[in-house]
Amino acid sequence: MDRWSQVELFVLIVEHGSLSKAAEKLGMSGPAASRHLGALEERLGARLIERTTRRQWLTEAGRAYHQRCVAMLGEMAEAEAEVTETTAKPRGLLKVTSSVSFAMLHIVPALPEFQWRYPELAVEIVTANRCTQWGSKRSSDHAQRQSGSMSAAGAAQEQSIRASHAWALP
Repeated sequence: MDRWSQVELFVLIVEHGSLSKAAEKLGMSGPAASRHLGALEERLGARLIERTTRRQWLTEAGRAYHQRCVAMLGEMAEAEAEVTETTAKPRGLLKVTSSVSFAMLHIVPALPEFQWRYPELAVEIVTANRCTQWGSKRSSDHAQRQSGSMSAAGAAQEQSIRASHAWALP
């Protein structure tokens, strides 16, 4: 068991007031948890928890160590949440081009939910009833085109929609 896991086990033992409850929470047996706690105490060179068959209590060293461990685990959880948040939430500008009819039938109805889900993503939608060439410099992050005939009015119409928030197709 690594150091962080030993610290987590120790904190859970203190929080639950029971070695067996902490072991259960971590999915290990009571004897395994006892061995890991013993290894932690041996590594530190101090008894953290006094135990009898009927009860357990923190030593002075255990009380001080517990305070520091709770703070460390809290910091680690915040750091992990911060990293997860920055990698899991898209941000920036998403450029999309599609035909007018596709945008009106599929993209526009999906905008409100997408804005709610991805508030840090700005979207620029360019609609045109003509195919654009994708060269070495892409003008859009995504292009959606459909084949088939379109009306003369639709073919002549081109418009640009700027959304200040994100949207997505389900």
